[in-house]
Order: sequence, then structure tokens, then C-alpha cells
Amino acid sequence: MKRYVVSAVCVAAALLLSGSCVPSGTVPPGSMNITLELADTLRLAPDSIAKLVQADARVIEARVKRFSPLFWSVKDKDLRIVVQLPGIANRVRAESLICKPGLLEFTLLADDKRTEQVINKVDSLLRPRQRQDPVGSFRTYIASAGGDLAVDEQYYPIVRDMLGMVDAAHIAVDYKFFFGPKEREAGGIVRKLYLLRRVPEMSTADGKMIDKAVSRRYTGTDDPSASNTFIVDFTLSRTSNVNYNPVVKFATVTQRNVNKRLAIVLDSVVLSAPVIKSKIPDGQGMITTGDVDGEKARDLAVILSTEVLPARVTVTQVNAGK
Repeated sequence: MKRYVVSAVCVAAALLLSGSCVPSGTVPPGSMNITLELADTLRLAPDSIAKLVQADARVIEARVKRFSPLFWSVKDKDLRIVVQLPGIANRVRAESLICKPGLLEFTLLADDKRTEQVINKVDSLLRPRQRQDPVGSFRTYIASAGGDLAVDEQYYPIVRDMLGMVDAAHIAVDYKFFFGPKEREAGGIVRKLYLLRRVPEMSTADGKMIDKAVSRRYTGTDDPSASNTFIVDFTLSRTSNVNYNPVVKFATVTQRNVNKRLAIVLDSVVLSAPVIKSKIPDGQGMITTGDVDGEKARDLAVILSTEVLPARVTVTQVNAGK
């Protein structure tokens, strides 16, 4: 079967500025070659695969342009993309920047009463299983962190599997649990757990939503938990389309849901869930990251500033420069 490949070649910026080229197969120090393939092509025709690869290439190009200058090209023969990107020697960071789908959603949280009701339903569903497999009730694995539900990292796989059963049973038709990223709390590493409405208020699946996203060190006083960390400021897009205007939609959502919490969700992970204090008419907001060195916030700003990756990709090969 013919393989359709996206090849991301990370090289030093000086090569771009001087106009020189890197010999094929050469990986400069502090750089890496990452080869990607579309994750699911079994039901796609070859011409559809080619279009998706090219569409992915455009999104990757936009992300890398925001991260650093680059030389970008697509060769028709094997549909390769060559990206020149300095400064990333960390494989996890490079893959996240290039491969993350980037689906952003704004979704309302369930209130405490609804959350308690759903937790009780989950335990009722799992009770027969507990007689055969004494893994404990769902509530057994839930703790508290910063006023939110949380799951200790060692129990994350167990709770994730439990929630998979919950989704299959459709016991919470209008709501679904989502995890946050790993966080360090006093008791160790945890993932916060949020019950969100299944249907988001806004989503980049409906069209471009973010016009600009910039990372910076937080200097405010409204959110003490963000002190000494980097945040991402975002500005929503303004369009003339009466059926889809993110700024107008955001103003309506925030006006109707004052004092409720609105989760900012990226690729099914809750980045933050602030309380809506008032109507936000100008389409501007802030995402806390917990990032103390700035890299995570900077990469998040890059991903938010570009479109959603049209097709999911997987890494098949990585060559790092020594």
C-alpha cells in the first residue's frame, strides 16, 4: 500500500538566513527529523488522502511560521513537507507543536448538584461490577484540588476506564466528564476532573475562532493561582457573517451565564475553567497554564492562532541531531 508521508525537518535558523541548505538526511545538532503519516486512511481514496496531507501541511506551515522563520515546500512525488524550525530538541514538545489537532471548545460546567447526581449514577452503574472486581466505587478515587474534583495520577487509568463504561451506558446524556492536564498538588500529581455539557457553546469545529493568541507572564492580582506563571491572552475573530461571529457569540454566552464556569477545552483536555464574572463584549480572554518557564504557554499560543489540523497524524520516525 502506498504510504502518504508528512516529513518535518527541524534545522537551525542560521541556515535559512544564509540561504544555504542542509544535505538530505542531515540532522543538525539540537534539531530533529520527524516523519508523520495520516492516522486513518483505510476508507479514503488516494486523491482524498493527498488533499488531506496538503491541508495538514498548510496548518503545520502556519504553526511553524509563528514559532520561527522557515522554508516550506511540498514535493508532488511523495507529498513531503520540509519544515525548518530551530530551537526544538525536545521530542515531546516538537510533536505537540506539529501534531496536536488543536480543536478548541468553550463549554459550560455542570453545577454542583448535577455533578453529585451524575456521580451517584456512575456508582449505581458500576456497583454490579464491584462485586466481581473490587476496584472500589467511582467516588473512592475522587479527591479535591483547588476546589475542583481531582484524581490522583496513579488512579487515572482506572477512572478513565470507568468513565468509558459510563459513556457507553449513556447515563449522563447531556453531560460528560473531562480531565485537565497533570498538575502538581501538595499530595502529588493529580488530574482535575470536570463534568461538562456535551455540546459546547463555541467550537473551532464551526470555523475560525481565535484571531490572535499571545503568551506572557501573568502580572495581575485577580487570580493568585496564576502568580509567577505564564498565561495566554486571546482575541476572538470578528467576521461579517451574521450566522457565525465569535465575538458576538462569546458576548451572548457570557451575558447569559454570569457566575457560571466556562471550561476552555483543547483536544478534550480542560485547560482552565474560570467563573464568568460579567458579559465580555470585546472577545478577549485569558487562559491560565501553570507554566513557569514559558515554553508551554508559547506553544499553546501558536496552536490557538492557527486552524485545526484537518486530519490526525501519527509519528512513524524520529531522528534527532547530536
